[in-house]
Amino acid sequence: MRLPLLTGWHFARPELAEHHLRAFDLGLISATALHARRRMGKTEFLTKDLTPAAEKKGYAVGYCNLWQEDQDPVDAIAEAIHACSAPRRALAKVRATLETPVSTLKVSGKVTGMAEGGAELGFKDAEKVRSAKLRAAFSAFDKSKNTGLLLIDEAQVLADKRHTALEKALRALLDTRKDRLKVMFTGSSEDRLRTMFGAEDKAFYNWARVEALPLLGDEFVRELTRRANTLTTLKLELEDTLRAFDALKRVPELFRRFLSQYLGNAFEGVDRAIETCKQSVYAQEGFAKRWDRMLPADRLVLQLVAAGAGDLHGSLTLTRMGQALKLGRSADRSVPQNALKRLRERQVLIQSDKGVYRFEDETFKDWVQSEHPGK
Repeated sequence: MRLPLLTGWHFARPELAEHHLRAFDLGLISATALHARRRMGKTEFLTKDLTPAAEKKGYAVGYCNLWQEDQDPVDAIAEAIHACSAPRRALAKVRATLETPVSTLKVSGKVTGMAEGGAELGFKDAEKVRSAKLRAAFSAFDKSKNTGLLLIDEAQVLADKRHTALEKALRALLDTRKDRLKVMFTGSSEDRLRTMFGAEDKAFYNWARVEALPLLGDEFVRELTRRANTLTTLKLELEDTLRAFDALKRVPELFRRFLSQYLGNAFEGVDRAIETCKQSVYAQEGFAKRWDRMLPADRLVLQLVAAGAGDLHGSLTLTRMGQALKLGRSADRSVPQNALKRLRERQVLIQSDKGVYRFEDETFKDWVQSEHPGK
């Protein structure tokens, strides 16, 4: 069962927005990349905190989310750059338009500065078409004379080898506009985001400062508990809501789901609301189906990581893997190595230190521990 989400319960973080804008205003940096796991509030911070704060300072803001545009993110980026080009009086209309999924929009010559986009009809090569769209969007921005803030959510998509040409083109176009166009990247994959900005063979090598998004904590729980208690006669105790937040891996989106469940079924109690919330997320994310599609070696590695195994290439682990996979001998070191490579490429695991791995999604780890704890 999919639970209704609470709306209008944004926990504002004006100090964090001001911190990043001040760095841009002072010219200390022109780009920042923030990483945090899914559901931790990246998009909410960009759209509800950073955007209005930036607009008050005179920035024209463009936003795109590449999560569902991973096959061809050019249109999404071009639309966001066009938003940075819009006159201030038109920003509200542009923002409303951009709430429509980007895949349903068409970048055409009807948008200011897009006459150049008609040239795409003469190109048969897809990369040239993409390049033309980007150049047209940046041309529109140049003509606008705006100071822009470009927000690229789930930017780790650009690190995919399929988008190498786009990466290079975007880097070149942004390089010459650092004074007028600031960029905030975010990513739910710390691994891929650090690769994007930290690998010498990547176009954006050393181009943006990479840092963690400060996570919401107890103050977030206190405030939302206070708001929830104005809506129910069966008041929540702070001790119980803090316990729920911990049980839900301190994920803000899941805590809001918990509050929604509790407010709709308060007589069932806190523990029931926690469990219902967990099960709804497990079903919505399709963890069981993902597990069933995985190779046996990948599943085994996930069980080991979930259990806190320290050495995934040691003799004891290789012996255990050989037994579990029914090889009749210890597994070769290539078995965990290949599994780890696949799981990192699919954004299931992240390498947090040499030989140390953790789940990108703590909720998936919780599911593995619950449903497939291993032997």
